[in-house]
Amino acid sequence: FSGNTDCYQPVEASYRLTRGCLAVCLDYRNPAHVITKSALVRRDVALLADLHAKARVGVTLSIPFADDAMGRAVEPLASSCSNRFETIRQLADAGIPTSVNVAPIIPGLNDSQMVEVLERAKEAGAQQAGMILVRLAKEVLPVFLERLDEAFPQRAGKVRRAILDMRG
Repeated sequence: FSGNTDCYQPVEASYRLTRGCLAVCLDYRNPAHVITKSALVRRDVALLADLHAKARVGVTLSIPFADDAMGRAVEPLASSCSNRFETIRQLADAGIPTSVNVAPIIPGLNDSQMVEVLERAKEAGAQQAGMILVRLAKEVLPVFLERLDEAFPQRAGKVRRAILDMRG
């Protein structure tokens, strides 16, 4: 679940489509893996634990920052990074295999926080880790760069150059 778009968008709280899909996986004993940035996955801990016991399940939390303020500046609508670490803890405590994606890695902005993210995730119970370098579609790039200029004016030039170099 969540190859391109987070399946725990805020609207999931009312529509419960992801929960319904996980219930179907449980009915058919179909293994599943969830990737999310949202603490809303906590709502489904019991269902995920049951699915893990009868088939197999895992959950990956994407956490790009160790610092909540920086995370909020880049991802204003996502769960706080601290909340995501706590989500890993709750999932792991329920026996659900968990992992962390340091994602997206934004050179010059959060790359220096990778070690702390990995340490905190391990402490919370994550068993595996991965990373994904920032990828910005043509339509998203100007929105990101505008947010970058507003939130991190001292770093914006360095980050902008790194991102544009990667695109080239």
